[in-house]
Amino acid sequence: MIRRWLGVIKEMAGAAAPRLRVLFVGNSFTARRSSTQRPSGRLTGVPDLLESIARARPESGGVACRALASDGATLEDHLDGGALAAALADGWTHVVLQENSERAAADEAGMRRDLHRIDGMVRRAGAATVLMPVWAGEGREAASRRAGAVCAEAGAGMTVVDLPRLWLRLRERRPGLRLCAGDGIHPSALGDYLAACALYSRLLGKPVSEMAAPMDVATVSELLDIAPAAEDLALLRAAAWDAALAQDVGIKRPIAGGDGAPREALRSAPRRGA
Repeated sequence: MIRRWLGVIKEMAGAAAPRLRVLFVGNSFTARRSSTQRPSGRLTGVPDLLESIARARPESGGVACRALASDGATLEDHLDGGALAAALADGWTHVVLQENSERAAADEAGMRRDLHRIDGMVRRAGAATVLMPVWAGEGREAASRRAGAVCAEAGAGMTVVDLPRLWLRLRERRPGLRLCAGDGIHPSALGDYLAACALYSRLLGKPVSEMAAPMDVATVSELLDIAPAAEDLALLRAAAWDAALAQDVGIKRPIAGGDGAPREALRSAPRRGA
């Protein structure tokens, strides 16, 4: 079944240029090397999932992604090398920035300085900056809230995808949902999927539709080597869309029964103690 759905996804890719071209600049929260699922040297994670989610949904117009990411990298590290400046010349519509999970709290002034330097480079290249802060990990809820708040303030005038707030909300509603990997810090496969859905909803201004949901199960299984529960993916899609509506008043809420259907999954999710 998984192979059949993946074949359908590939057939739907088409030859048209993608509507969005997204460059990711970050670290191991953004993308990681995989020796089993992707060709040698290829990074896998949020960029792959965002591409696949869009590819399975023709209404998206397609998304092409590339990642500049290495373990522990800060925005300052990316500024010090020449790879970022060279990559920005490749014609992106959006550049997604993820700061090191510790630096937003430990060096706010430095983070703000580097964020605005990169934002200037991005704007001069004709693209839009998207700031996507990361959570601080299991048991560090206060640090996660602080990271989200600092980045939201520092990213005034940019698109901010507040993953810490989204993560904390889901942790409250579904405590058993494994959004973190075994180290309790980095995102699990479900955490990567949540981030990809949150980006899709903010950048495209529409929810990740349910029509291609079986393809998402196949894609996550193929890229990240797990077999996710379909109801968990539905919950994450709903939460991502709710977060997009809350953060961007310019997004129009769909008519009930249309693409807004994923919201039902969030309303029916059990709360803590239920």
